[in-house]
Amino acid sequence: MQLRHLLAETRGSRAFITAYWSGLDTLAHAYGPETDQCEAEFQTMSHLLSRQFLDSLTAADREGTLLLITADHGQIHIPPQQILDADQDPELSQHLLAPIMGESRAAFVHPRPGRSKAVRDHLEASYPDWFVVRDSVEVLESGLLGKPVSDETYTRAGELIVLPRGTRALQHTQPSVALVGRHGGLTPEEMLVPLIGARLEALG
Repeated sequence: MQLRHLLAETRGSRAFITAYWSGLDTLAHAYGPETDQCEAEFQTMSHLLSRQFLDSLTAADREGTLLLITADHGQIHIPPQQILDADQDPELSQHLLAPIMGESRAAFVHPRPGRSKAVRDHLEASYPDWFVVRDSVEVLESGLLGKPVSDETYTRAGELIVLPRGTRALQHTQPSVALVGRHGGLTPEEMLVPLIGARLEALG
């Protein structure tokens, strides 16, 4: 309803209006992305968009208005047995200056001074085929995480960025957080999102 009212208030002028629906992301984290809970939320969102927004617009509201629907990311299901908890790996933990940061699907690692090679060697030897380990500067300057890159991002990223393969993840112990669906990795399911566009006059 708020979106409908904003559209009416800006009628006849140029405006860029954004709206975010958090339910799908929340439920996908809690239950996994391809679940009955997410399907029900999607159906609810679709119903409200149709009944409470599109069906209630006047011809004047629709005129010259473009509707775009997209997502900021996708998600994949991460099995618990494919999550490496750094706090449960003493050899890894002894080399770390701070807990694992960033996303569990794109982890920022802060080794103790001079321990970057030890961290890389341990991950590659103990968890073969689990991770791609790269120097953070290499990853950031490649544009993989977007450009421009702020000084704060270089600081937050630490010395290494760990990109889990497949449906694996790297994190530190998070007792109050049990995420089934996750994002931030390089799979098509996480990176590719739909973009739906329609002129509202054509939907009248």
